[in-house]
Amino acid sequence: MRTPIINVMDRAARRAGRLLARDFGEVQQLQASRKGAGDFVTAGVRKASQTLRYELEKARPKFTFHGEPAPSDPAAPDDAPTSNNRWIVSPLDATTNYVHGQPHFAISIAHEEDGRLVNAIVYDPLSEELFWAVRNTGAYVN
Repeated sequence: MRTPIINVMDRAARRAGRLLARDFGEVQQLQASRKGAGDFVTAGVRKASQTLRYELEKARPKFTFHGEPAPSDPAAPDDAPTSNNRWIVSPLDATTNYVHGQPHFAISIAHEEDGRLVNAIVYDPLSEELFWAVRNTGAYVN
């Protein structure tokens, strides 16, 4: 059974995933160039991260946020703890695969409540597969 939180995470991941999937074709082209794909990927991951944060905060403004910073972004990615609910976000799992044009990467989002993971998703933007789990309920795909 999908929870409202899973639906929020799904919607956010799909929006950010469209950005990563769109940019993935460019990454493959940049592999052959002298400049390489590094700067392009960093900018794309930053956009995906901003999209995730925006969508999650819009849906649940009182939740705090813990995310991975973009490689060139020294800013602290964590909010100060103000809630017993927290998003834990990785905008691009398997960055090395993405950078090298390998089509095996994902977006991961978890919801933590009172220090325990309650809901989690892993979304593959290329295949549009969504793996999701809810504590004491089970794990599912799509």
